[in-house]
Amino acid sequence: TVYYMSFRRQYMHIKPREMASSPLKKMISRHKWNRLIVGFVIVSVSAILGAFVYIAIYDYVTTVSRHLFISTTTQMYTLLGDGLTNNYLASQTLSETFGSFCPTLESWPNCSIPFKAFKRIANPLLKIGLLRDIGLAPILYPYKTAPSFEVYAYNLFKTDGYPKNYGIYSAELGPAIYKRDPVTNAVSHDTTGKTDFSPHEIIVPNFECPTNFAAPMFNLHSEYYRGKAIDKVMQFFYEGRRNESAITPLIQLVTDPIRRPASLLVYPVAPAKNTSILVGFIRFIHNWDTILTKSAPPSAAGVDIIIGDGTQHLTFTVRSDATVVFQGDGDLHDPEYNDYRRDYEASGIPGYSEYSFVFYPNSSFFPSNMKLYAVLGCTAFFIVVFLLILLFAVYHFSLHRQLMHKQEALDSKRSFVRFISHEIRTPLNTVCMGLKVLQDEARTVIEDVQSSGSIHSTVLMTDAKSDDDVWSPSTGQNYQQLVTFLVNKQVTWLELMKEIEVSSSNAVNVLNELISYDKIEMNTLQIEKELLPIWELLSSSVKPFYIQARERGLQM
Repeated sequence: TVYYMSFRRQYMHIKPREMASSPLKKMISRHKWNRLIVGFVIVSVSAILGAFVYIAIYDYVTTVSRHLFISTTTQMYTLLGDGLTNNYLASQTLSETFGSFCPTLESWPNCSIPFKAFKRIANPLLKIGLLRDIGLAPILYPYKTAPSFEVYAYNLFKTDGYPKNYGIYSAELGPAIYKRDPVTNAVSHDTTGKTDFSPHEIIVPNFECPTNFAAPMFNLHSEYYRGKAIDKVMQFFYEGRRNESAITPLIQLVTDPIRRPASLLVYPVAPAKNTSILVGFIRFIHNWDTILTKSAPPSAAGVDIIIGDGTQHLTFTVRSDATVVFQGDGDLHDPEYNDYRRDYEASGIPGYSEYSFVFYPNSSFFPSNMKLYAVLGCTAFFIVVFLLILLFAVYHFSLHRQLMHKQEALDSKRSFVRFISHEIRTPLNTVCMGLKVLQDEARTVIEDVQSSGSIHSTVLMTDAKSDDDVWSPSTGQNYQQLVTFLVNKQVTWLELMKEIEVSSSNAVNVLNELISYDKIEMNTLQIEKELLPIWELLSSSVKPFYIQARERGLQM
């Protein structure tokens, strides 16, 4: 306790950083940078993984959007094809109706269905096909049937319940079949049927129509695109393809105040009893924005539709309310989405084989927060990793603090052991030196007795109380025996002192080894090479057991 208190007074005021560094301290210092590197690597890996998470989420949303786009465009094209097929069937139905109502060639061209009955027939067809207008356009030949037909038509318009001034373009022109000059846009009475693009000199007026939108009594054959479609149907009919129709390219109707691309389809009409003779055409008109709106599902918002007719392309866009509006001439889709392109040919749709449909998404098709989802996912992942790193740092700080406390306690214990070792070694060294002095004195006495045969009075210790009691060579006959006894006794004491000295030396060596062990931890131990007396080592290892063996009556 005295030694420990002395140690505390001398050493406990020393701060831990002032103590000698140990392997544990060096390990902590060495691994400090390793932990920093590991932390940096973890942060870097978390950032990289966060980027991968961002890419994965973004790709997932993009893939889902791509599949949605494919399914939406497929559905939209299917609905569009059904609607266009219905248009074709409507024209075919009306053609057969007029052929049956006027079954002979003699009943043409002055053939008409009563206006009210015609409306009851035509209006359902308009709704089914989402048509702008549908009606009959008979074939007239100038100077033969055209003049009489004009008289017949305008008399019919006045008496059969048609709207007032039906078929009259203007008061100046009066009741007449008219055409429009393609250059000046001037309107004039058409009596010749001549055009610059067609070999046929015919007049094909809009005659019986349920509405007034299709410019009744306008000569369809006088306009280039309509005239070309009529010529094509005539060619098909006389080639034996009597159910073939033709469609105009994308056109702009004069009656539309804003740009609304439309198409006009022409279907042949033949009398039921003279099916080999072409007497007129069923023509219908539809605006593409109306047809596309009917075909667009709610998921089609943000889809661009490029319609081509072989000569031009027009772009339509599906708005957020699933209505379709005309965007402009040409292909106006966003090139960023070129790889989303979906092509649909209209070859399977009757009458529309020359048309093509291409679908692209635009930015409004994709979720507005698509990138936000990816950023949130990446951020959430990074936060989780960061919290794990923070937990690791807290754990590391707590562990480091505990290790430092243990290190301080261990350093204190080691310092205490070093202090006690030095304190014990000092008296043991004194004992060893005293035993060596006693051994030298005893050895000197034995040598003197053996050489002179007398015992010095200061050496021989008895209970004599006067000089007369001291043994000497003249005091008796047993003197020689006494000398022998004392010599043997001195030898025994000498051996005993030798054993005690060896044991003390061994204790000192143990303390030295303990101190050397501390030097090993402090990296200050120096190893020396020397010869090892093996027999002396074995003898010194056995001698400590002599005393115990003698006490038990054993001989070694």
